[in-house]
Amino acid sequence: MENYPIAIVGGGPVGLFLACRLAQLGIDVCLLEKDAQRLIHSRSIGIHPPSLAYFDQLGLLSTLLIQGHQVKRGLAYANRRRLGEIDFSLLSPPYNFILTLPQHQTEAILEGCFEAFGLGAVKRRRRVTQLIQRD
Repeated sequence: MENYPIAIVGGGPVGLFLACRLAQLGIDVCLLEKDAQRLIHSRSIGIHPPSLAYFDQLGLLSTLLIQGHQVKRGLAYANRRRLGEIDFSLLSPPYNFILTLPQHQTEAILEGCFEAFGLGAVKRRRRVTQLIQRD
Protein backbone atom coordinates (compact mmCIF):
# COMPACT_ATOMS: atom_id res chain seq x y z
CA MET A 1 0.00 0.00 0.00
CA GLU A 2 1.38 3.37 -0.99
CA ASN A 3 1.30 6.27 1.43
CA TYR A 4 0.46 9.79 0.36
CA PRO A 5 0.03 12.77 2.66
CA ILE A 6 -3.17 13.71 0.80
CA ALA A 7 -5.86 11.66 -0.92
CA ILE A 8 -8.41 13.36 -3.17
CA VAL A 9 -11.63 11.50 -3.86
CA GLY A 10 -13.02 12.21 -7.32
CA GLY A 11 -11.19 12.74 -10.59
CA GLY A 12 -13.42 15.39 -12.10
CA PRO A 13 -12.24 18.91 -12.90
CA VAL A 14 -12.23 20.07 -9.27
CA GLY A 15 -10.33 17.05 -7.94
CA LEU A 16 -7.84 17.19 -10.81
CA PHE A 17 -7.33 20.93 -10.39
CA LEU A 18 -6.68 20.47 -6.67
CA ALA A 19 -4.21 17.66 -7.40
CA CYS A 20 -2.39 19.90 -9.90
CA ARG A 21 -2.21 22.81 -7.48
CA LEU A 22 -0.88 20.64 -4.66
CA ALA A 23 1.67 19.02 -6.98
CA GLN A 24 2.69 22.51 -8.11
CA LEU A 25 3.45 23.20 -4.43
CA GLY A 26 5.56 20.02 -4.25
CA ILE A 27 3.04 17.89 -2.35
CA ASP A 28 2.50 14.22 -3.23
CA VAL A 29 -1.15 13.46 -3.88
CA CYS A 30 -3.15 10.34 -4.59
CA LEU A 31 -6.29 11.02 -6.62
CA LEU A 32 -8.90 8.26 -6.38
CA GLU A 33 -11.48 7.93 -9.15
CA LYS A 34 -14.22 5.28 -9.32
CA ASP A 35 -14.51 5.27 -13.13
CA ALA A 36 -12.04 3.31 -15.25
CA GLN A 37 -11.81 6.11 -17.80
CA ARG A 38 -12.87 9.69 -18.35
CA LEU A 39 -16.57 10.13 -19.11
CA ILE A 40 -17.35 11.87 -22.41
CA HIS A 41 -20.49 13.54 -21.08
CA SER A 42 -20.12 17.07 -19.75
CA ARG A 43 -21.70 18.00 -16.47
CA SER A 44 -20.91 21.69 -16.88
CA ILE A 45 -21.29 24.16 -19.72
CA GLY A 46 -18.41 26.52 -19.18
CA ILE A 47 -15.38 27.70 -17.26
CA HIS A 48 -15.97 31.02 -15.49
CA PRO A 49 -13.51 33.90 -15.06
CA PRO A 50 -12.30 33.08 -11.51
CA SER A 51 -11.49 29.53 -12.62
CA LEU A 52 -9.74 30.84 -15.74
CA ALA A 53 -7.45 32.88 -13.48
CA TYR A 54 -6.58 29.73 -11.50
CA PHE A 55 -5.91 27.79 -14.71
CA ASP A 56 -3.60 30.61 -15.74
CA GLN A 57 -1.63 30.16 -12.48
CA LEU A 58 -1.09 26.53 -13.48
CA GLY A 59 0.12 27.60 -16.93
CA LEU A 60 -2.84 25.93 -18.66
CA LEU A 61 -4.81 28.90 -19.93
CA SER A 62 -3.29 29.03 -23.42
CA THR A 63 -4.03 25.32 -23.96
CA LEU A 64 -7.61 25.80 -22.82
CA LEU A 65 -8.07 28.86 -25.05
CA ILE A 66 -6.83 26.94 -28.09
CA GLN A 67 -9.26 24.06 -27.48
CA GLY A 68 -12.25 26.03 -26.20
CA HIS A 69 -14.59 28.74 -27.42
CA GLN A 70 -14.99 32.13 -25.80
CA VAL A 71 -18.57 33.17 -25.11
CA LYS A 72 -18.94 36.92 -24.74
CA ARG A 73 -22.74 37.09 -24.66
CA GLY A 74 -25.62 34.79 -23.81
CA LEU A 75 -29.30 34.92 -24.67
CA ALA A 76 -32.04 33.03 -22.82
CA TYR A 77 -35.23 31.89 -24.54
CA ALA A 78 -38.32 29.95 -23.48
CA ASN A 79 -41.06 28.99 -25.91
CA ARG A 80 -39.42 31.17 -28.57
CA ARG A 81 -39.73 34.19 -26.29
CA ARG A 82 -36.58 36.00 -25.33
CA LEU A 83 -36.24 36.13 -21.55
CA GLY A 84 -32.98 37.97 -21.17
CA GLU A 85 -29.40 38.58 -22.12
CA ILE A 86 -26.08 38.52 -20.29
CA ASP A 87 -22.99 40.29 -21.61
CA PHE A 88 -19.78 38.74 -20.28
CA SER A 89 -17.66 41.22 -22.24
CA LEU A 90 -18.55 43.79 -19.57
CA LEU A 91 -16.49 41.83 -17.04
CA SER A 92 -12.97 43.01 -16.23
CA PRO A 93 -10.32 41.84 -18.70
CA PRO A 94 -8.51 39.59 -19.29
CA TYR A 95 -11.19 37.05 -18.35
CA ASN A 96 -14.25 38.81 -19.75
CA PHE A 97 -15.81 35.68 -21.23
CA ILE A 98 -16.97 32.20 -20.38
CA LEU A 99 -14.88 29.46 -21.95
CA THR A 100 -16.85 26.51 -23.27
CA LEU A 101 -14.97 23.25 -23.57
CA PRO A 102 -16.18 19.66 -23.22
CA GLN A 103 -15.50 18.51 -19.69
CA HIS A 104 -13.54 15.45 -20.78
CA GLN A 105 -11.09 17.74 -22.62
CA THR A 106 -10.67 19.91 -19.52
CA GLU A 107 -10.04 16.77 -17.48
CA ALA A 108 -7.48 15.49 -20.02
CA ILE A 109 -5.60 18.80 -19.87
CA LEU A 110 -5.61 18.76 -16.07
CA GLU A 111 -4.54 15.12 -15.87
CA GLY A 112 -1.67 15.82 -18.25
CA CYS A 113 -0.63 18.74 -16.07
CA PHE A 114 -0.77 16.58 -12.94
CA GLU A 115 1.33 13.86 -14.56
CA ALA A 116 3.87 16.44 -15.77
CA PHE A 117 4.60 17.47 -12.17
CA GLY A 118 5.71 13.88 -11.50
CA LEU A 119 4.25 13.80 -8.00
CA GLY A 120 1.46 11.52 -6.88
CA ALA A 121 -0.79 9.38 -8.99
CA VAL A 122 -4.27 9.03 -10.43
CA LYS A 123 -5.75 5.71 -9.32
CA ARG A 124 -8.76 4.66 -11.40
CA ARG A 125 -11.33 2.02 -10.48
CA ARG A 126 -11.04 3.03 -6.85
CA ARG A 127 -14.34 3.42 -5.03
CA VAL A 128 -13.99 5.03 -1.62
CA THR A 129 -16.38 3.52 0.89
CA GLN A 130 -14.79 4.56 4.16
CA LEU A 131 -12.35 7.15 5.46
CA ILE A 132 -10.22 6.77 8.57
CA GLN A 133 -8.29 9.85 9.59
CA ARG A 134 -4.96 9.38 11.36
CA ASP A 135 -2.51 11.85 12.84
